[in-house]
Amino acid sequence: MADVLYRKYRPHTFAEIKGQSVTVSILKQAVATDKLSHAFLFSGPRGTGKTSTARVLAKAANCLHLKKDGDVCGECAVCKEIDNGSFPDLVEIDAASNRGIDEVRLLKEQVNFLPVRGKRKVYIIDEVHMMTKEAFNALLKLLEEPPTHAIFILATTEIHKVPITILSRVQRYDFMLAEQLELSAKLKMIADNEQVEVEDLVWDLIFQFSQGSFRDAETLLMKIMQLKSADGKVSVAEAESVLGVAPTTEVTSIAEALLRGHSVQEVMRTLNDFSSRGGNLVYLAKQIASHIRQGLVEEKEPISKRLSQVLNMLISIQSEAKFIDDVRMLWDVGLLKVFSELQSQMKGGGDAPKSDIPSQKGNIQSHSVKKTQVEQQPVQVSSSGVVQAGGQWEKFLLVARKVDLKLWTCLQGAIYDHERNVVVVPGSYAFEELQKDTMRGKLDKAANQIFGATISGIEMSKNAIMGESSN
Repeated sequence: MADVLYRKYRPHTFAEIKGQSVTVSILKQAVATDKLSHAFLFSGPRGTGKTSTARVLAKAANCLHLKKDGDVCGECAVCKEIDNGSFPDLVEIDAASNRGIDEVRLLKEQVNFLPVRGKRKVYIIDEVHMMTKEAFNALLKLLEEPPTHAIFILATTEIHKVPITILSRVQRYDFMLAEQLELSAKLKMIADNEQVEVEDLVWDLIFQFSQGSFRDAETLLMKIMQLKSADGKVSVAEAESVLGVAPTTEVTSIAEALLRGHSVQEVMRTLNDFSSRGGNLVYLAKQIASHIRQGLVEEKEPISKRLSQVLNMLISIQSEAKFIDDVRMLWDVGLLKVFSELQSQMKGGGDAPKSDIPSQKGNIQSHSVKKTQVEQQPVQVSSSGVVQAGGQWEKFLLVARKVDLKLWTCLQGAIYDHERNVVVVPGSYAFEELQKDTMRGKLDKAANQIFGATISGIEMSKNAIMGESSN
């Protein structure tokens, strides 16, 4: 395996492109009838075959021995030169690094030259959404009046950033994520060619982690195949260790603790153990959510407010993880919300079992924090710095989210002591983060925008839930 798998097994013909049957069928028909458009736009998630299809289309436009159904021969000089990157009439441009108007002007000068070897000169512009407004305007003119020998293929993962003026002048094809059967079939073919025997359940794991992206799936397979034993086999347990998957027993245990209201410290300890073993905390949230959903489908789990809160927490972790570098903090904040809601329900006379109340005794580090107990009410600070009762706290949180997502996450569940102008946070992790100079600077920035004054200090509530360090 000298080359990475997604390059080694990149599609070279239309027949080898998987998961895009409608798009492939239309393109082959256009090639077979010699009715190729002058401009195409391939859009869709990463790893779905946009660039590979563009290269095959470039072959089809120049293939010396084209098949009757519109597919390429894969054997002629043109096909082989495109495969090895030496075909002079195929120009690939990365718009992420060539995004300005100067690059498009240079392209406009070059496009008028006739093909050197082939019948058509093909330009593939990848990540076209990265181009500047001025560059798009220049490209628009080129797409309106292209030379007859030129074909443009634009590719993007963010179609909403492409101007409508561009969209109206190209043939658009939307690429979809692969279905499990198609993805698994290709992975099995690769494993067979590499002489590696993989247990069937591993394909399910790879599909769940790759979410239907061929490139991501092939990258994960290459990583897993490094663990093959002397007899060329890879077990599910080995794949789980590579991917950071939690065992079913651990998933069930955490789900039960969340739904039945066991001690929050118990859940935090389990998360610490799992994280220290290299576990994937984002995927763990997905595993637990899937476990709970299965319980609902099989009518083993009753519908309750608690269940809704837990599912919301798990979904939030998955959606916010891409914006923050510390997933453990998302877990801590989510747990604080869920368990504090439970406590509020119990104090208000709710019908939750007494065992749902987490014990907070013995969890105060009095030497490292100031302890205070405050009323939970929104506040407003006037331009003169006088703290008043009001409804500005929610506005402050919205501004904090725009300033920095991590700052906003640390402030979840916090209380404002309007008498002393301090923020009281419910957990040690958030307290420690907000003490850092960079984070404190962002806090002051948000406070000045809403309150017109900085917040005097950060303290930790005497009822704070103390988790173990994630390090």
